[in-house]
Formats: sequence, structure tokens, C-alpha cells
Amino acid sequence: MTSLWKAAEQEDTDVRFARALHRHGLRHSQGWFDSQFDGLSHTALASDIQVSRPTVSGLAHRADKLLVEARSGLRLDPQKTGYALGIDFGQAHHRVALADVHGQLFRPADPSRYEAGGNSDPASVSFAWASNRIQMLLEEAGIEASRIWAVGVSLPGPVNSRTRRLQQTPPGMDRSWEVADIRLPQELGLPDPTVEADYNASALTEHLWGATRDSRDALYVKISQRCACSLLVDHRIYRGSNGLAGRLGKTVIIEPDGRQEWVLVEDIFSLPALRREGGDDLPVADLLAHAVTDPALKEALRRGARGLGVALAPIIDALNPESVVIGGALGTASLPWVAGDLIDGINSTGTSPARQSIGERLAAGAFTQGTAIRGAIASALLADAPARLAAAIGR
Repeated sequence: MTSLWKAAEQEDTDVRFARALHRHGLRHSQGWFDSQFDGLSHTALASDIQVSRPTVSGLAHRADKLLVEARSGLRLDPQKTGYALGIDFGQAHHRVALADVHGQLFRPADPSRYEAGGNSDPASVSFAWASNRIQMLLEEAGIEASRIWAVGVSLPGPVNSRTRRLQQTPPGMDRSWEVADIRLPQELGLPDPTVEADYNASALTEHLWGATRDSRDALYVKISQRCACSLLVDHRIYRGSNGLAGRLGKTVIIEPDGRQEWVLVEDIFSLPALRREGGDDLPVADLLAHAVTDPALKEALRRGARGLGVALAPIIDALNPESVVIGGALGTASLPWVAGDLIDGINSTGTSPARQSIGERLAAGAFTQGTAIRGAIASALLADAPARLAAAIGR
């Protein structure tokens, strides 16, 4: 009994040691195979995982084959560990990407080979496309499939964490996505994927590398093809009991004549909503430029921001976030135009302690592209890499 207890205790210490080093690398590595950032000292590691310094020295000795040691401390060597794959099945695109253990992306010679437009294919067709592109990507990078430690998949909408399926199919996507098991062919020999909603994946990207990096609690809103929000609580994405937390439903719009109208947030503030108001199929930058000379489009943009603010107000009251970040292609680009309207909407039903100085906590996302796929990779790594690293340490 004693030996079994010690074995379990040792395994737990290995995992905690691996997790501490891995999280440090996720937050500090700056590029593919980067091993130049400052490491963690033995003292810092001992404090973090609550063991003695001699214990850390023993762990470091056993993990020597995975580490780079410099004067600054210990860090993982990304060339000696495993890798992760990401797949973004978006509403208007599909993408695949490869990353090192720190979530830093491999840059292929021609990124367009690993992207596809359109969103009307059945899930099975999209899976086949992704499998083919994954094999091409691994071949280009010279990496064996057996070295893939984690696979992260981003889906364009709320994901039920119990079924790992898309809860509601967005307009234009085939309904087969609602019943599809998110799995790649077994012959690829890849791990089962971690499945994440695109807005939660994007929120994780902003937290690890972007606008909410220094926030313990934050509210992230992604505005692009849809409008959805993600809650960051104590440095973790809060998903609720079955993964559906944070969804934005209907909001109240007060019309110029005083009428109140209930509308879905994404029906008034999203790319499809603005394009219906006269934006045609313009890219985001051109759409906003067009709003300068088109009063109807400009008012639609401001109206959408005010409506979003009304919807966010009770969430801000409940969460009391350190920051409110507006991301996504449309959200990031439009915030300088509509920040005042958004704040007006937040405060339209009265102020509260949580809403005080909300303008000072409002910020645009640091990224405009690739947030979902990078966050999906990070989510999978956070779930799977520590155990994989601990197992490698134990060998």
C-alpha cells in the first residue's frame, strides 16, 4: 500500500512539474521552436508546485532530455517534445495548422494550401479535407504523426462539452455538423481531439498572448460572422455545466421614436447583419470605410454596438471583470468607431459598481486573424501536454 501511495504521489508531482514548465512556455515563447526566453528557477518551481528545492533538482535531472537549462532557469526544449495540430472548421473557412509544444505555429511555405473557403459541405467532406491537409502539413514539416501529442478543433458556435458536438448550426452550414462526431480517421494515428467553441478558443488566445494576458477575470466578445462572448474566471475559460456559458441571446433596442424592440444580438451586430444594411460583401476595412459616407450603414453599426452594450450589462454586473475585450475581425476594427455607443448601451439601464469606469477597462483584441485555431491548439495542449510530458520524464 505504501509503495502504491508513493507511486501515485510521484506521478502527481511529475505532472505538476511538467505543467508549470509548460504553462510558462505557453505564455513566454515567441515563435516556432523558440527556446531563448527566460526559464523558471528552481526556487520558483519549488514554490509553484509546492515541493522542496531538492525535489525540483531531482525532477530536473530526470527530465534533462526535455529541458534547456540556462542561467535564468529551466524551460522546455520544444525540439525534444511533441507537437500539436489545430483544425478550425469556421463558418466561412476551414484551416489546419501545426504548432510546437508551446503553441507557436509552424509557418508553411504556402499557407493557402492549408485553408479553404466555403461552409456548405457536409461534416464528412470537411473531415476528409482536413485529414488530407494534415498529412500534407506533417510531410512538409518533416514530423511523424506519432509525435503529435494533442489535436484541437474549433467549431463556429457553442459546443456541448458532454457530446462534443456543435449545439446549433450557423446559417449556411450543413446540418450534419449537429450530429457529427468530431473525429479524424483512425489510420492517421492521432489523439482524440479537444473540441472548443471558436469564441472560447479566441478568448484563450487573447489570454495567453494578447489583450487579457494580465487579467484574472475578463469578458471577451468575438464579433465576426456571429457575435458571442466568453467568460474568463480566475484565468480559466468558464464553460458552465455543459459548455454553453456566455451565449448572447436577445437584447432590447430603443428606437428613435421610443419603441423598444427585442432582437438577437448577432442579428444587429455581425458581418452578415451589416452587409444586409448595405455593406454588400465588402471586407471589414472597406465596410467600415463605406460607413463614413453611408448614414444608414453608420447608424446600423452604432445601433448594433448599443444593443450589444445592453446585452453585456448584466454579465458585467455578475462577473465584474478586470477587462472587457472586443475581438473578432469586425469587433477589433470597429471598436474605435463605436466605443462610445457600446458604453452608452452598457449604462443605458443605470450604473452599478461593476460598471463604473467601464471605458477604462474596454479594449480591442490584440489579434484579428487566426485566434480560433491558435486557441484550439492551446486548449488541447493545456489538456494533454502535462501528462505526456510527465510520462516522458518517467521513462
